[in-house]
Amino acid sequence: MNKVLYECNECGMTFIIDKNKDGLNCDKCKGSLIPLGYVDTLKNSVRIMQDKIENADKQYIPNKKSKVKDLTIKINLDTIEFENKLNRIERRLERIKSLEDTLKLSKDFNEVKNITINNNVDIKDMMKRCVESAMSMELLK
Repeated sequence: MNKVLYECNECGMTFIIDKNKDGLNCDKCKGSLIPLGYVDTLKNSVRIMQDKIENADKQYIPNKKSKVKDLTIKINLDTIEFENKLNRIERRLERIKSLEDTLKLSKDFNEVKNITINNNVDIKDMMKRCVESAMSMELLK
C-alpha cells in the first residue's frame, strides 16, 4: 500500500494515511492537512541524504578567492570652502615670502652701508694722512 505523510497546516502535527485523500482535517485543531509525499519516497530521500552526509568531505576548504569585488564610489564634494582655505594659505605664504625678501634686502642694504662706512673711514684716514703729509712738506720748505 502507498502510505502518504500529511502535515497539519496550523499545528504542524504529522499523520500517515493509507491513501491519498483530499479534504482531510487535523484531529486536534481541525486545521487542513497538506500532503508532504509518499512515505517510501521520503524514506529513500532521507537515506540518500544520509549517505551523502556520511560520504561528504569534512576537510573541504572553499576556494579562497578574494571576497572583495571592485567597488566604485562617486562622491560629490563642495570644494568651495576647501579652495577658500587654500587661497588664504597661499596669500599667507606670499606675505611670508615678501617679508623674507624684504629682510634679505634690508640685510643687503646694511652690508652696503657698512662697506660705505668702512670706505668712508678709510677715505677720511687717507685724507688725514695726505693733509699731514702736505703739512709736513710745507714745514720742510
